[in-house]
Amino acid sequence: MLATLAGVVGVILGGLLHAFTSYLMTQRAERRQAATAARLVLPELFENRHLLESALEIRRWRFIEFQCDRWRQHELTIASGLGEEWHQLTMVYTALVLFNMERHEMDEDEEIHFPEELEHLELALTNLDEAIATVAKSAGVSTVEVIAMPDYAERWGNNRS
Repeated sequence: MLATLAGVVGVILGGLLHAFTSYLMTQRAERRQAATAARLVLPELFENRHLLESALEIRRWRFIEFQCDRWRQHELTIASGLGEEWHQLTMVYTALVLFNMERHEMDEDEEIHFPEELEHLELALTNLDEAIATVAKSAGVSTVEVIAMPDYAERWGNNRS
């Protein structure tokens, strides 16, 4: 009788241990996938930041096409890894998509001359900076360690201490 009871307890404990271990391994795999997706999106964010800076400097943006392909490809994975910060990143990419649509309505090489347009671009740049910091944290890198994009990493390091 005691041997039977010990066997049942052993099976129950083994099952619980297996379930707990499987849960931890799944969580770890999801975090790793989210970090990988964040690393893939980070260069796109830096590129869009550079384009937005250029548009503000020259006050023209007809030639600019903000990139959103990597975001579209990895949005679901990043959403599972970011939590509440995902909302901020979604807002940034929504703004970039809207900017892309709006710029097609402008005349060829039209100058940005309305203060509210400049304010929108400056606000987008501020939000983009915050999104870059959030994604870099999720990716497990500092914003100045972006691999394969030394120019943007250098620019970021010089502008943001």
